[in-house]
Amino acid sequence: MVEALKFLFEALVLFLVFGLHILNALQAFLSALELLLAALDLVFELSLVLAQLLDSFLHFAHFALLRIDDVANALLDVLLLAVSVQIT
Repeated sequence: MVEALKFLFEALVLFLVFGLHILNALQAFLSALELLLAALDLVFELSLVLAQLLDSFLHFAHFALLRIDDVANALLDVLLLAVSVQIT
C-alpha cells in the first residue's frame, strides 16, 4: 500500500511539474501572440496613415489641376473677348 501511495505521489509530482512547464510554455506563447498582434495593429495604423497621406496628395493634385484649368479657361475667355471685339 505504501509503495502504491509513493508511486501515486511521484506521479502527482511529475504531473504538477509537467503541468507547470506546459503553463509556462503557454504563457510564453500567449506573450508572443500578444506581441504579434501589437505589431499587426501598428501595421494597420501605418496603412491608415499612408492612405490619408495619399488622399491628401490626391486632393492637392486635384486642386492644382483645377487652378490650371481655371487659368486656361480665363485665357480662352480673353481670346474670345478679343475675337468678339474684332468682329464688332
